[in-house]
Amino acid sequence: MISLKHKLVLFYFLLLLTFSSCSFLNQNEPTPSYLYISEFRLKTQANQGSTSERITDIWLFNDTDFLGMFPLPAKIPLLLYGEQNLTIQAGIKENGIGATPENYPFFNPIKVKVNLKALKTDTLKLETSYLSTSKFHFIENFENNSSFFSFLVSGLPENRVLPYSDNNVFEGKFSGKIQVSKSAPIVTVGSNAKYKNTFNPGQPVYLEMDYKGEAPCVIGVQFYDTENIEEAGIIVPIAGFKESADWKKIYFNLGSTLALRKSLYYRVIFNTALPEGKENANVHFDNIKLISF
Repeated sequence: MISLKHKLVLFYFLLLLTFSSCSFLNQNEPTPSYLYISEFRLKTQANQGSTSERITDIWLFNDTDFLGMFPLPAKIPLLLYGEQNLTIQAGIKENGIGATPENYPFFNPIKVKVNLKALKTDTLKLETSYLSTSKFHFIENFENNSSFFSFLVSGLPENRVLPYSDNNVFEGKFSGKIQVSKSAPIVTVGSNAKYKNTFNPGQPVYLEMDYKGEAPCVIGVQFYDTENIEEAGIIVPIAGFKESADWKKIYFNLGSTLALRKSLYYRVIFNTALPEGKENANVHFDNIKLISF
């Protein structure tokens, strides 16, 4: 039989072997470096409108690989060391939906060189701008005390998107708003101009805007076969937003809807309905931009 003394010696030997093995394994585990991105701002030129943005994610690449998508602010562990050339693209939520993140095609990718070290954190504050090839079909910030969206599809004349100036303005002196009420519970308004529909399949086309409101709103496109102002047109809804007490930014993807429709002309439309139980409601807009390449 094994004596108690020998049993104790064997136990301590096995215990020492276990701890030594764990220590050995831990030494072989990779040690990450870190990249911390606190913010991602937008800078615009004079003819590109507001710097308002809602960049929610970053898409990270090195010279050869896609390293992942990360929500902001992001502390990113990387198994990279030494000098690295990274490319960072700004991400948004398409149509305001968290399940549809996209790297926004109109923002310049940012290229940075970093020197990464194990367990060390490099901190970046990023700024992007619109690509020079971005085409702005219209920009409406209401600062001229006028409205590009006063074409009334349904509703009363006072229900058009009209400029206003009070404490609810997003920035500058004016924003725009739609008013709905018991007398006009469903209102549809559109851009004053019809545009030629020249978009091709796969071509990105986005409508940007800031909004807040006491009623939901649906964004869509009204298509026409002629320039005749009497033509009723066909409305195709695309996406929308819910009530919000605070100003928010949203990006609507109109590209596939515009490209698939063979109509010659289109206008952008907003449709708002009075929520049940309310006597009236306002929906506020600002910095409405239609952008393509």
